[in-house]
Amino acid sequence: MLTITEVWYSTIFIFGLAIVLVCYLAHKNEPKSRLVQGLVAVCGGILTFFSLFLPWITMQYPYGISLSGFEIGDAFTYLLNNQFLKAISFFLLLLSFLMIIGGYLHIMGYWIGKKVTGTVSGLALFISILIVIGISLTPSKILPITIEFNPYLYIFGSILGVISIRLEKGGRG
Repeated sequence: MLTITEVWYSTIFIFGLAIVLVCYLAHKNEPKSRLVQGLVAVCGGILTFFSLFLPWITMQYPYGISLSGFEIGDAFTYLLNNQFLKAISFFLLLLSFLMIIGGYLHIMGYWIGKKVTGTVSGLALFISILIVIGISLTPSKILPITIEFNPYLYIFGSILGVISIRLEKGGRG
């Protein structure tokens, strides 16, 4: 498992690479709307990726521990004897990577990048909202948990991915 420092360095590298690519292509007079759309999609993917490594829930007394987006799957696998949430946490990671890759493809001018970004970010938004609703419906008598801010950061990154493909500069008048 990656440490939070390693995740931070990798997100800085991904973001820096996207900025360099956008600046290079803007210098070559590529359409700026496409570059902005792709950069916003990459930023959304970075937010979703980074939020998976931050605490999503805190288990109250007697546990007193925080669980990240990945650790939730392990905890619920142990408690419920079910692998479903563990698979969902890895699926959310896959969607984050695909959102970043789609943003890069869109920056470089491939039409499939816009399609991948729109589809993947919409799916990530839907699944992450279902996870937050599912966790919030967990009876506190059975499992005393508190939802942290970071699942909402994943939702915000997914929303960035969804709106990135629709960013257009409006005309005057």
